[in-house]
Amino acid sequence: MSTMGKAIFILLLAVSIHFEARAQEVYFEGSITFDPGRQAAAVSGKWASPVDSRRGLSFLNSAVGAPNLGRRISEVKMSDAAGEPVAFKAFNAAEYVAEREFSAFSYLVDLRTQADNRSAAHASWIGAETGLIFLDDVLPLVPDGGKTGARILITVSGDWKLAGAQTSRPDRVYEFANVGRSVFVIGKELRQIEGQRGNAALTLIVGGQWLFTDTEASGMTAEIYDEYKKIFGGAPTDHAYIVLLPMPQAGVSKGVWEAETRGPTVVVSSSDMPFKTQSLQRLHEQLRHEIFHLWLPNGVNLTGPYDWFYEGFALYESLKTGVALNRIRFDDMLDTLSRAHGLDAAIAPRRSLLEASRDRWNGADTQLYARGMVAAFLTDVVLLERSKGKDSIEAILSKLFAAHRPPARPIEGNAAVLELFGTAPELGEIAANHIRGAKPIAWDGIIGLAGLEEASGVPLRVKPKISGRQKAILNKLGYNNWRNLTR
Repeated sequence: MSTMGKAIFILLLAVSIHFEARAQEVYFEGSITFDPGRQAAAVSGKWASPVDSRRGLSFLNSAVGAPNLGRRISEVKMSDAAGEPVAFKAFNAAEYVAEREFSAFSYLVDLRTQADNRSAAHASWIGAETGLIFLDDVLPLVPDGGKTGARILITVSGDWKLAGAQTSRPDRVYEFANVGRSVFVIGKELRQIEGQRGNAALTLIVGGQWLFTDTEASGMTAEIYDEYKKIFGGAPTDHAYIVLLPMPQAGVSKGVWEAETRGPTVVVSSSDMPFKTQSLQRLHEQLRHEIFHLWLPNGVNLTGPYDWFYEGFALYESLKTGVALNRIRFDDMLDTLSRAHGLDAAIAPRRSLLEASRDRWNGADTQLYARGMVAAFLTDVVLLERSKGKDSIEAILSKLFAAHRPPARPIEGNAAVLELFGTAPELGEIAANHIRGAKPIAWDGIIGLAGLEEASGVPLRVKPKISGRQKAILNKLGYNNWRNLTR
């Protein structure tokens, strides 16, 4: 048996002592050693069952701001069940094809930071003080067949620590139920603030130094989480994690940030603002948007590209929640909606929201965000007016979450949302013209229902004279909240 084969055999024997085999859930078992000094990870292991022996080894090759991720992989080795080496060829930077079936393998992953700072919340990296690990771009791709889990002995060299959403034992063997939703953090001085929000746990993980305090960040996190929990009618997970990390690249401009939510983990990677008041305001904005995603799309079993809904509606609900929590003024919300409406009107070629979702990463993201946010606003106004204030956009969000949270069976997201729109006939025109269709959003008739108007060169504003019914709708949108704005 080769040296590599013996090492892997001994490692996996140790792992099996602690864990009973569950091959139907786990596709990979082995070890990862993170070396912050080299900014690299050494991976070794095997397919979880002999029937999983195969001839191909594939890796994720791109993420936002991080093209050609396959180039980070080096020192690849393969062996069969007897520990004998298996020859292979590199089909491309992210694809390896063996001459015969192999079951064990090892390789090195270069985790130096990418040049594009957009990658800071979307691809794995190790910086000077902290590191962010997305398991799906460190491990081989999940094969077809339904297995998504991994069982891994994780070691971090030096005095760095590990934090995040995973189940561990004292022997550092971690089980991940779904590699594609698994995120964790390594760092020298990570701070963890634990909290309990009803029957759900909430952990804030902070790295680096900020103008705001950990206590202020923890308070904001709990405030926003509680507000969304009330809107959706329940917690999205038993334990949610919020990660705040400085961008690892040098020379990033003030206020630049990227974020991503996977499974129960929200990641915000950001540069700080010049002043503390700005820093707090930006943090609240970041958290309002990303914490929403713990519920949609991460808390429901909906599939496919329905990004227009969970991104556009997240933007609108973030604005509305900011007003409700007295973090922004009602006028700020109207100004943002005006700018989004103007963006949608100017974009060509026009796409429906369904098309923009399918083409999001090929230039349709601006229209998806702008058009989706305006569509959410119009949906809210129409529901409030037709129901005399009894229904709102929050009713759609809570119904969708209640109907499709696990253990509900997976169904296509667009179909689920449009079916819900179909239960409210008054939303038919919005769905036909702006979700399925690509017509410019002519909103004069709908905004008038809420006592709003938009003049040439003047942002959306409240009319000088409004009726009692219009005022009631405005109040539901947050019109009076700005009067109590003290922060």
